Amino acid sequence: VPSALDAASDALLADRAADGDVRAFEVLVRRHGPLMRVHATRILGSNDETDDVVQESFITAWRQLPTLENCAAVKSWLMRICGRKSIDRVRARRAHADITETD
Repeated sequence: VPSALDAASDALLADRAADGDVRAFEVLVRRHGPLMRVHATRILGSNDETDDVVQESFITAWRQLPTLENCAAVKSWLMRICGRKSIDRVRARRAHADITETD
């Protein structure tokens, strides 16, 4: 069932979510989650870890939203978080592979 929040701008949603509005944050998750999944999959090279990375990204975003200075830039901010989390996963995989090879 669509709500009034579904039509709200990213800036309004981010502002409300920064104040603790869980429903506003849920709209951001539904709105930007699919693009973040695509972004993470491209970086990771597979779907295996995509859901974990996107979930971790949203957890980080929820915690850091009060520090976001330009709420209108929430989409690019979410994508940067997701990109960093994805790259961290790739690095962790490589480090694990390096350790495994030297054993």
